Amino acid sequence: MIIAEFAYQAVALLLAHYIGWARAHYTVADECERLGGFYVGSKTFRCVKVEDSKE
Repeated sequence: MIIAEFAYQAVALLLAHYIGWARAHYTVADECERLGGFYVGSKTFRCVKVEDSKE
């Protein structure tokens, strides 16, 4: 029973990590598209969109 509980917790932790990672990327992309930048703490970053040359 203890091993099963540990396995469920490990899977939940990995799932939460993936969801957080994906959400952070979408949030940064959204902020870059809407505002042209994003901030982390006291630092502000400016985004520049790179166009795909294959189009």
